[in-house]
Amino acid sequence: MTAQSLREQTIETPVHFWFVAAIVGIVFVLGTGVAHDLRVSAVLSGAPQEEVLVTAGESLWAIAERHTGDDVAVPEVVRWVMEENGLDSCVIQPGDRIVLPVLTS
Repeated sequence: MTAQSLREQTIETPVHFWFVAAIVGIVFVLGTGVAHDLRVSAVLSGAPQEEVLVTAGESLWAIAERHTGDDVAVPEVVRWVMEENGLDSCVIQPGDRIVLPVLTS
C-alpha cells in the first residue's frame, strides 16, 4: 500500500461515516415525527366527541384551546376539527355547529 492510497483511504472513511450518521439521524427524526403523529391520531380518534354551536366572537383556535388536553397541541386539534367537519379553512361563523374531541376532563 502506498502512502498516496493510505491518505485517500483515510479521507474517505470519515466521509462515509458522516454520511451514514446523517442518514441514521434523518431516519430517527422522521421516525419520531411519525410516531408522534400516530399517537396524536390515536388520542383524537379515540376521544369522545361533542357538537358545539359557534357563538359570536368565537374562533376555531379559541374553541380548540378549550378542548385541548395535555397530550395534544392546539394546532393538532384545529387540524382534526377541520378534517372531521369538512372545513377548508379555520373560518367559522356564529350558528355553525362543529364536532370537537373531548380531551379535557
